[in-house]
Amino acid sequence: MGVPAPMLGDSQLLGHNAATMWSRILKVLLFATALAAAMQAIRLRLVEPDAVAQACTLNGLQWQCRLRTLVVNGFAHQLYGPISLIAAVLAWVGGIRVFAVLGMLAGMAGMAMWNFELSALGFLLGALLLASGRSEPPVIEQQTQSQ
Repeated sequence: MGVPAPMLGDSQLLGHNAATMWSRILKVLLFATALAAAMQAIRLRLVEPDAVAQACTLNGLQWQCRLRTLVVNGFAHQLYGPISLIAAVLAWVGGIRVFAVLGMLAGMAGMAMWNFELSALGFLLGALLLASGRSEPPVIEQQTQSQ
């Protein structure tokens, strides 16, 4: 007889406490929702309105104009997808949660600013790392020979 497979209602799922896992997933979903709302607000209130573009052309020293310029340049140079993907890969390789958050942030910015392909992949990888709870790189155990 082998070891029975974990049931859906078990308190342990793949070695993690199920309640903790669902808590992490909920936090990541809430974070993603907040990111989506913030990026849409930036797009709809700072990037798209012609009145904001004209005001920034006349006197571009306000922080809103600087943010708008940064967002537009990121879109024009297709930066959001590669930044998101690189950050997410660094997060997975190094287990560094800050890079996972950066991957989600740049990914959501890219998706809100019409750069979908790489942005979505980087966002997803960052979200999966945060939801998994992995915060350190995997440890490779080495066997020592006893003499």
